[in-house]
Amino acid sequence: MRLSCRFAIVGGRTDADAITNQRRNQMPIVRIELSPGRTHEQKTRYVEEVTKLTSEVLNCPVESIDIVFVEIPPTNWAHAGKFYATPKQE
Repeated sequence: MRLSCRFAIVGGRTDADAITNQRRNQMPIVRIELSPGRTHEQKTRYVEEVTKLTSEVLNCPVESIDIVFVEIPPTNWAHAGKFYATPKQE
């Protein structure tokens, strides 16, 4: 299986009611889209490094940075017109 990872920094509107408008206007949200298979330790290290870099580059406090991992199975991920995997028949 091929492991892939893509990321994007997104900001602006969020549907989480618990977040205030003030925080919403200043927070960066880093969304990491990747195929399953990374360990918690790998994700922890990634979170530490990305949080540090985001804070430095965007000049924002680490407390305002959210990181979200979205694991996409290869049966739901296609590239160049082909899925990375086909679903198993039940």
